[in-house]
Amino acid sequence: MKSYSNMIYKMLIDNVEFKYIFAYVKNQEYKGTDIHLKNFIMTLALNNNINEFNYHKRYNRYEYPKDVTIISRYEILKYLLTVDEKS
Repeated sequence: MKSYSNMIYKMLIDNVEFKYIFAYVKNQEYKGTDIHLKNFIMTLALNNNINEFNYHKRYNRYEYPKDVTIISRYEILKYLLTVDEKS
């Protein structure tokens, strides 16, 4: 969980909803259990006095919101390193 703690903390500070934090970590090839991840996010929020955090909402999908555009590292590198746009 150490590799995810800074990312989760930043998302908590930015008031990102629990379901989006959960989905983001799951999409980062998280290998642990869902319960462990849920408990870690809740504990991190409580230990840092983030009282507005609502972790009681149900989550059942690992999706980003429809208005968020996801760009992979591969797509960025391909865009930056392509010399000939047609190839």
